[in-house]
Amino acid sequence: MAQVTGRQLGALGAFLALVALLALGLSGTGRRLGVAAFRPFAAGWQFLANQARVLFRSDDDRESRILELERRMQEQRLAVDEANALREENRQLRLALGLRRFPGWSVVTAELISRDPTAWDIRFTVNVGEAEGVVLGSAVLFDGVMVGRISAVDRHQSVVETVVSPSCRVGVVLEGSSSYGLMSGVGLRQGESVPGCRVDFLPLSATAVVGSRVLTSGLGGVIPEGVPVGLVAPDADGAAIQEIGHARKQLLVRPIQDWGAMRIVCIVVRK
Repeated sequence: MAQVTGRQLGALGAFLALVALLALGLSGTGRRLGVAAFRPFAAGWQFLANQARVLFRSDDDRESRILELERRMQEQRLAVDEANALREENRQLRLALGLRRFPGWSVVTAELISRDPTAWDIRFTVNVGEAEGVVLGSAVLFDGVMVGRISAVDRHQSVVETVVSPSCRVGVVLEGSSSYGLMSGVGLRQGESVPGCRVDFLPLSATAVVGSRVLTSGLGGVIPEGVPVGLVAPDADGAAIQEIGHARKQLLVRPIQDWGAMRIVCIVVRK
């Protein structure tokens, strides 16, 4: 008998394996065994293919993905900003609705629609006017505090001159006294970061304490009485009040709060 070589044995083994695979493939069990044996290799190949696509993704694909992520982040920021704006608007509406009653007066709620960029603290425009009953000189309130007066009225818009404007004048009284005076804006004083006001023509008998409130007097009938307009502020020498020419007294007033967050104000008009 001829001697069988290793190459022949290998060929015979491969032939027998092929026959076995064909036989198994003809049966359902064989097919299941084949699929089960191949599945780990298929999963591994799919993983490698996915990683390769990520690694060898074109620059255009990466740039598109980055732009998409930036767009989504911007949308999220806008959504957060909108939610914060709505929260602040709701807060101011609650303040407006909780405003104390003024017998004989009606309150018109208004929204700020613009502010003068060159005079941010001096004037702003609201979205109500003659059609809503607004008249010249009406008091404008924010969070229960008078912040200005109506200086111009259109059909559905009005301009508000704030109390720190030199052209805004309001009759006032020192809380807890009968000392009446006239308050007007003085803008931003040297060394100060917040615009203020000055109350002039106070009687010589007037006294004041730094931090005490200044209220509307109600004289003239255009503005209701008893509305806070500010607090007594110290002058350059630290005094609360000073005498002018042995004839009258005057004092400085600072606003009670920052008006930068104003969105909704209330306008008080006679019924």
